[in-house]
Amino acid sequence: MTKRFTVVGQPLPKIDAWGKVTGDTRYADDLVLPRLAFGKLLRSPHAHARITRIDTTRARALPGVYAVITGADLPRVKFGILPVSQDEEALCTEKVRMVGDAVAAVAAVNEETADRACRLIEREKDGVHELGATDEQQMRAIAIVAATALASSNAAPNQPS
Repeated sequence: MTKRFTVVGQPLPKIDAWGKVTGDTRYADDLVLPRLAFGKLLRSPHAHARITRIDTTRARALPGVYAVITGADLPRVKFGILPVSQDEEALCTEKVRMVGDAVAAVAAVNEETADRACRLIEREKDGVHELGATDEQQMRAIAIVAATALASSNAAPNQPS
């Protein structure tokens, strides 16, 4: 005897569909509450660099900015999700290790002010050591790999190459 389920495997009406289709549904981004602050992170454009100085004076002086913090303002607690990354920081203090590492955070009256404050933060880096290859270098490497693969496939079987 086959038992018929009332919910699993049955078509059910989507009770929120009409609101989504008409645009009446309100999402968290649609809410504006009193004393709401907007946050922005200043992220590194460099793949690898040592941070020598971060000056937030101009950003803090901007009207509408509530707070600006850097890694120096936070407790020196390292964390990480994976065992190989147990040395991460919420905001980088000494060096950035990838494009997009967070270096500073801004809270402001609106998103535009927070974005402007991020652009006013002055930062100095030392010794940007990015590893990357130009298109020409990549093409040379591909040619070498292809030539090696071709040479090894043309070698007679069971004979030392």
